[in-house]
Amino acid sequence: MITKEKFQYTDGKMKGFRHTIAMIMQLGDRLEELAITLSGNTLKSPTIKSTEEAKYQSGTRIFHDNLIALSAEEEETRKEYDRYEREYKDYATFFQKLDDSEIEILRLRYENGFDYVTIAKILYTSHGYVYKKICQILDKW
Repeated sequence: MITKEKFQYTDGKMKGFRHTIAMIMQLGDRLEELAITLSGNTLKSPTIKSTEEAKYQSGTRIFHDNLIALSAEEEETRKEYDRYEREYKDYATFFQKLDDSEIEILRLRYENGFDYVTIAKILYTSHGYVYKKICQILDKW
């Protein structure tokens, strides 16, 4: 039987699954943008509109600082992306241990957000059975 601590941990992990997917997509998009920018095709030194502005602004220095900042951002984004990828692989490993009916119960609970009573009505069973079944499923984590 699953312990209370393990249930809380896996329940929290399952509730965070959508967030993990969203972050992987968001960070992946940002990494693509940074790669395009850092490839040199879109980086430009800022234009100087007047000679007065030229006294206070050096296009080369700003361009150089921008490149360093973008490289640092890319490195941090890559680390965060890799962390979410590892977390996603943990989910994938867990889901491979389950059969279709167990995945369906988890989908109803964590993707659709239904409570035990609603899931029981959908599956034509008791909410006590649903709770025990979810505990058994989460114990496989």
